[in-house]
Amino acid sequence: MRILIASVTNAPTDVLRAHLESVQALELPPRVKTSLAYISDGLSEEALDLLEEAGAEIAYALEKPEDATYARGEITHEWTIPTFEWLAREKQRLLEYAVEGRYDGIFFVDSDLVLGPETLASLIYADKDVTSAVFWTRWTPETPLLPQVWLQHPYGLEGGGMMQDEFLRRLDAKEIVQVAGLGACTLIRARAYERVRWYPLVEGLPTHGMWQGEDRHFCVYATREHVDLYADAWPDIFHIYRPSDLPKVEAWKEGRAKRVTRPEIGDYVSFTLEAVEEKVLHEHREHVRGRLGTLRLAPDVEKALYTMDVGDVRVIPVTFPEWFQIEEYRGRTKHILVRLLDAKRNPSPEV
Repeated sequence: MRILIASVTNAPTDVLRAHLESVQALELPPRVKTSLAYISDGLSEEALDLLEEAGAEIAYALEKPEDATYARGEITHEWTIPTFEWLAREKQRLLEYAVEGRYDGIFFVDSDLVLGPETLASLIYADKDVTSAVFWTRWTPETPLLPQVWLQHPYGLEGGGMMQDEFLRRLDAKEIVQVAGLGACTLIRARAYERVRWYPLVEGLPTHGMWQGEDRHFCVYATREHVDLYADAWPDIFHIYRPSDLPKVEAWKEGRAKRVTRPEIGDYVSFTLEAVEEKVLHEHREHVRGRLGTLRLAPDVEKALYTMDVGDVRVIPVTFPEWFQIEEYRGRTKHILVRLLDAKRNPSPEV
C-alpha cells in the first residue's frame, strides 16, 4: 500500500519542524510505504530546507487573490472567504496528484499538527473510505477543548441520533464514530477518489460564520455522493493553534497516553475480531475500541486480550454469553481470530 502524505502550508519554521518530526516518526503497518507532497504558500527558505530534508515533493501555491488572507493570533484564527476557495483549489491539486500517482490513499494533514506515532496506522486499520484522526482544540481561550469533527453542519455536536454528551463520550473512549463533518487530519482511500473533491466549492452553501471552510465543502460533496465519513479518536495529536502553544509540545509528548505492549485492566485497547468458521462472515471484521474492564466483551475474548502483546494474532474458542446480540450464537462456541492492534495506559491530564 502506498500513501501520500500531503499538506498546503505557510507554517512558521519552528511549527513546521515539530510537525515534520512527528510525520517522520509515524509507525506504519507492514507493506505500507509513504511519500510526502507539500505545497508551499510563501514558506521561508529555512522551512523549504526542512521539507527537502524530509524528502518531500515541493510544489508552489498558485497565485492567491489579494483579499485571501489568513492570520494566526492568541485568540483565534482569522480568514476571508476567498482564502478558502483558494485553499480548496490547492487541496484539489494534491488530490489529483494522488490519483495520477496511483496512490492507495492520501493523508491530508495540516502542518500545525504534531502527530502521535500511531496516527496513520490507526486510520489505515479503521479501513473506511474517509476517516479523520480526532484532535482537540480550544477554538477561543475561554472555550473547552472540542474536536475538529462534528455531527451537523456547520459545527453541531449533536445529530445522527446522538446528543452532544454521548458524542463527546464516545470520542473520549477512543471509538470510531460516523460523523457529518471532519477535516485537517484525514485519510482518503483510493476507492473514494472519484466521489470526493474540494474544488470547485459547492454552490449555494451559506458563507457566514462556521460555514466558511474548505473542509465543509468537501464533506457536503462526500455526503451527496454517499461517501460515509468517520472520526477515529484513537490517536493522540497536539494542535499548535496559537503561537503560545509551541512551547507546550514537549510537555504534551511527556503527558500523552503511554503505549504499552501488553494491556491490563483499565487500559485502552484497539483490536479486531474475525469469524473463521462461517464463510459468509469471512470478509467481515469488527473493529473494537475502548477500556478493558468496561467493554461489553465475551469473557473468552477479554481473557485472551490480557495474555496478548500488541501485534499478536490468535484464534481462540469463544463461548458466547446468553446476552450476546446474535440470538443464534448464545451459548454456542465459535472460533474467532483476535488481532491486537494497539494498547494505551490511562492518558494524563491535558497540558
